[in-house]
Amino acid sequence: MTGVYSSKSANTVRKNAIVLPIYNIMLLFITLLGFAALFVVPGLKNPNMAFPMLISKTFGPIPTALIGAIIILGSMIPASIMSIASANLFTRNIYKKINYLFLTDLV
Repeated sequence: MTGVYSSKSANTVRKNAIVLPIYNIMLLFITLLGFAALFVVPGLKNPNMAFPMLISKTFGPIPTALIGAIIILGSMIPASIMSIASANLFTRNIYKKINYLFLTDLV
């Protein structure tokens, strides 16, 4: 919903709605990778560690560390997108109105 409220126009929302099924297909591949990791690493107690354990068993310690760093960086992206969207909402809906009110009082 934050993308709809912070978009420039209705065309932007339409374009995003067209691309959304492709994004869902990509999520299907990620889900299949997670199931593959559960089959490769049987008896895993923490399912959140399925993919890192798959990488650890498949490669070595150095690629595991690099891929772990990539996972950590990738987890920061949704938080940054949400903060950008909330900043857009604030500047377009609140700050602009407050600034307009104060500037009209001075004139």
